[in-house]
Amino acid sequence: RTPSPLPTDTSFNLKPMHHGRPEVLRTHQALDQLIEKRKTGSPEDLAKKLRVHKRTVYRIIDDLRLTSELNVYFCKESKSYIFSEKN
Repeated sequence: RTPSPLPTDTSFNLKPMHHGRPEVLRTHQALDQLIEKRKTGSPEDLAKKLRVHKRTVYRIIDDLRLTSELNVYFCKESKSYIFSEKN
């Protein structure tokens, strides 16, 4: 049996979001952890890790860029999305 790539940390608050979709919250939390660890891989790899379509990855990243106090960009050197301070 292959372990799930999504974090299974039970400390997450998984109350349903406004549309009753706790899986959306889990996906966003998993993405945040992967970015913090610089382990997202390419958009294609990230889509597989999160079990979503590649287009969904781009939508989530766009949402992060609009709502986060940090910049989010893909670093070719580390092959991962990363956070950086906004100018």
